[in-house]
Amino acid sequence: MDEIYNQVDHVEPWMTGNCRGPSKAFCLLYKFFTMKLTVKQMHGLLKHSDSPYIRAIGFLYLRYVADPKTLWTWYEPYIKDDEEFSPGSNGRMTTMGMYVRDLLLGQVVFLVLFSSQV
Repeated sequence: MDEIYNQVDHVEPWMTGNCRGPSKAFCLLYKFFTMKLTVKQMHGLLKHSDSPYIRAIGFLYLRYVADPKTLWTWYEPYIKDDEEFSPGSNGRMTTMGMYVRDLLLGQVVFLVLFSSQV
């Protein structure tokens, strides 16, 4: 979590600028995939108060790995979350609740195609 707090300033899959490598957020998301986070660790990410990016990566993780039948159970408490942050590198602000709704309802976020089985 410290690395997310210190290094991540957006949750797009690609680095900004002329480089087209993976973003720090997606490298750390991959690290979480390899760790296979526990329920307790997930709650720690989603309820973290120091950085919205820690929470945003937690919601992304769930969108990729959670059973679609349980996704609503995870997301529902955050649908009206009014914490503001900028998920993209363009600086445009949104609320965490709107970000969660976009992950839940959208099939494409930042040009990443999600499964439509939700």
